[in-house]
Amino acid sequence: MATKKKNSETESTGAEGTSTDGQDASVEAKDAGKAAGKEAVKTAKGAKAAAAKAKATSKAAAKATKPASKSAKAGAGTAGVEDGAGAEDADGVKKAAKGAAKKTKAAAGKTATKAGAKTVAKATVKPARKKRSLAQDDLAPDEDEEYEDSEDGEDADDKPRKVVPGSALVVVESPAKAKTIKKYLGAGYTVKASVGHVKDLPRKTMGIDIENDFTPEYEVIDGKKKVLAEIKSAARRAERVLLAPDPDREGEAIAWHIADELRRSNPNIQRVLFNEITKKAVNDAIARPLELDVKKYESQQARRILDRLVGYEISPVLWTKVKRGLSAGRVQSVAVRLVAEREAEIKAFVPVEYWTIDTTVEGSVPPPFTAKVMRLDG
Repeated sequence: MATKKKNSETESTGAEGTSTDGQDASVEAKDAGKAAGKEAVKTAKGAKAAAAKAKATSKAAAKATKPASKSAKAGAGTAGVEDGAGAEDADGVKKAAKGAAKKTKAAAGKTATKAGAKTVAKATVKPARKKRSLAQDDLAPDEDEEYEDSEDGEDADDKPRKVVPGSALVVVESPAKAKTIKKYLGAGYTVKASVGHVKDLPRKTMGIDIENDFTPEYEVIDGKKKVLAEIKSAARRAERVLLAPDPDREGEAIAWHIADELRRSNPNIQRVLFNEITKKAVNDAIARPLELDVKKYESQQARRILDRLVGYEISPVLWTKVKRGLSAGRVQSVAVRLVAEREAEIKAFVPVEYWTIDTTVEGSVPPPFTAKVMRLDG
C-alpha cells in the first residue's frame, strides 16, 4: 500500500509540474511576441528613414546632372567627343541614383514585411496545453469548454460524452471533506463539493401547489448555479457518479436533487454513505454503493413543505403583532399555541368551594380503616 501511495503522489507532483511549465511557456510566448513587435516597429521606422534618405540622394544627383548637361551642350562645337562623354556620365549618375533609391525602398519593404510576419507568428503562439493525469483531475472541463449552453441553443447534455475509462465522480457536501476523500481514493476519482443544498423552494413565492396534493416547485439556488455546472461537466466525463452527501434526511434530499440535475449528463448514478471520514470507511462505502432512498427524501420534503406553509401563513402575523423580520417555524409555532391555550384555561378558571370528608371506621373485625366520602345520596 505504501508503494501505491508514493506513486500516486509522484503522479500528482508530475501533473502539477507540467501545469507550471505550461503556464511559464505561455508567459514566455507572450513576452517574445511583445519584444518582436517592438523590434518590428523599430525596423520599419529605420527602413522608412533609409528610403527618405535615398530619395534625397536621388534628387541631389538629378540637380548635379543639370549643370553638367548644359556645359556639355555649350562645348559641342569644339569638343564633340568630350561632350558625348560628359552627357553619358551625367545620364549614368542619374540612373545609378534612381536604381539605388529603388533598391533601398525594396529592401526596407522586405525587412518590414519579414519583421511583421515574425511578430504575428510569435504573438499567435498558443500557450502549451497543460497535461493532466487521473491523479490530478481528468474530469475537469476542457480549456475551451463553457458551462452555459452553446450560442446556437444546443444543450450541452445533447452533445456526445467524452468518458474517461475507469473514472468516477464523487459528490459530497463539504469542500474540506472533498479534499480528504480525494486523498483516500487517489487516481481515477474526482471529488466535488455541493456546499449544501443546490435546489430549494423559491424565495419570493410559496412554491407549493396546495390544490394539487401539495406539490413543491423546486428551483436551482442562485448561488449554486456555477457549482452545479461544474458537477455536471465532471459527470459527463465520468463512467459513474457516486452521490455521498451526509447520511441523513437532508443529505438524502441533496443527493436526490443533484441526481435530478445529472440524469441527462450521466444516468449511471448511485448513493454512498460515509458514516466516518477514514480511509477504510470511505473505501468500504465506495465498494458497496446503494440506490437513493426515496422514503428518506420524502420525509425531508414533507418537513420542508410544512416549514414553508407555517412560515408563510404565520410570519406576517408576527410582523404586525411583534416585530418585522421574525420567522415562524413549524416547531415553535405549535409550542407557542400549546402554551397560549393552557394560559387561556388558567385565566378562565372559576374557583368553587368544595369539601372532602375522610373518616376512620372500625367494624367488628379489626383492623380499623379510613373511608372517604365520594358521593352523597347516590
